[in-house]
Amino acid sequence: MTGQPLPQVTPLSRPFWDATREARLVIPRCTTCGQFCWLPQLACPRCRTETLEWTDVSGRAEVYSYVTVHTSMTPGIEAPYTVAVVTLEEGPRFFTNIVDVDPAEVRIGMPVRVKFEDAGPVSLPRFAPR
Repeated sequence: MTGQPLPQVTPLSRPFWDATREARLVIPRCTTCGQFCWLPQLACPRCRTETLEWTDVSGRAEVYSYVTVHTSMTPGIEAPYTVAVVTLEEGPRFFTNIVDVDPAEVRIGMPVRVKFEDAGPVSLPRFAPR
């Protein structure tokens, strides 16, 4: 998916994008109650404390839901491609693309693993079958 729109890196999301450039997947985890949370935020959604720290996660997940886009309306993104929500082994759900598999073979519950696609200023986390 070359030439696609890229995410805007903000002060809140910078640790995530810095880690992807190192081929690491990190998500916030509360140091008070241990809750992992996604998206980046200032306070824990469970206990509301502001004790979140960026933590490396396994990168293993399974497909929770998906859709295959057959007609792209976005310049720089070629169809077909599969957009999915995956459930990370650590619990949070993550919005991504499924790659390295025929879209017709993607299934709910499919085990996947993270891989990183260099997109210039950021690396994009994608998921491929394990």
